[in-house]
Amino acid sequence: MLTLTTSHWLPCIVLLLVLTGICGCGGGSDKLVAAPTPKPTVSLSVTPNTVTSLFKHTDPLPVVTLTWNSTNALRVVSCNFPAQGKVSGSTPATVPCGVAPTISKHVYTITVENNAGRATASATVLVRQGAVWWGYD
Repeated sequence: MLTLTTSHWLPCIVLLLVLTGICGCGGGSDKLVAAPTPKPTVSLSVTPNTVTSLFKHTDPLPVVTLTWNSTNALRVVSCNFPAQGKVSGSTPATVPCGVAPTISKHVYTITVENNAGRATASATVLVRQGAVWWGYD
């Protein structure tokens, strides 16, 4: 006849308690916690950062290159240039200006976001006074 003593079944009970987490000493009591999502960042630059106002109304608008980079961004929320929804990139853009004998500026902005928040960047183009055409075309 087979007789089971404490030395036979006690290790099995302890192992069962540990694996099921009932004793609080391991097993099911540990839970994995996901790291929090970092907030996004974005930068925006413009080249050149100074343009000259139009000589005549028929002249083409000045063109600049906008370059933006973001980290941890999922989407573009808003921008006032053709970013085409890309969270990083480079694109040409025209600078709205006219035949004005004054100095002005134009500010480009972009806002990106993820589940942890939003980030906004801006870049400014200075429109300096050029020669003014007073003749007739």
